[in-house]
Amino acid sequence: MTKLYSDMGFEQHVIMRVPFDKRDQLRSDKNLEIMWQLSDHSKAVTHIMDEQYCVDLLFDKWDLYTIQEPYLLDNAAGDLLAVIMRRSRGYKNKRYLLPMGCDFTWKRRET
Repeated sequence: MTKLYSDMGFEQHVIMRVPFDKRDQLRSDKNLEIMWQLSDHSKAVTHIMDEQYCVDLLFDKWDLYTIQEPYLLDNAAGDLLAVIMRRSRGYKNKRYLLPMGCDFTWKRRET
């Protein structure tokens, strides 16, 4: 797959479906982001998602935090920071991909 991505011009990609035991080992070794190289002409930075692509916060309710209950904004920010800190432990660098939401989270955004 890396060769195909490389041939299409991709230099980076994200994968999620890795066996749990492999992902746990990569996480403990801080190797969830790797340079995947099969040959001199086939390489790509590969970011392996630490858990899943869903963030376990309800960002589709963000209006509730900002308008109806402004004091909850500090709580939401603290919760987000905790998620970032927990999920970034498996990476050596300071960059981390954190998707916001889950399936259909943003399907009905009128505002």
